Amino acid sequence: RSGSVLYRDLKGATAFDNSFWDVELAALSFERSASFMAMMELEMEELVAYYNANQTDFPESDFMLMFGMTGPRRQGDVGRFHMINRRDKKHSKKKS
Repeated sequence: RSGSVLYRDLKGATAFDNSFWDVELAALSFERSASFMAMMELEMEELVAYYNANQTDFPESDFMLMFGMTGPRRQGDVGRFHMINRRDKKHSKKKS
């Protein structure tokens, strides 16, 4: 529902005379914001699994924010995010 409100507000804010609303771009933005908001509901283990499978979906700073946020089903732990990144960087160096 929050994503729907965001979509409506964005469309309203850009709807003025001679303005252009790109429906495809708006749909993509809405989908990305809905996905980001859905991450708030994930438990920490689910968030870790999502991050490991979808690291390119959002910028690193967005994932860091999400890991640090306390949600309805998890306690924020930005240290967990940093630990995963360090582990990933070590594995990528060994493959080189």
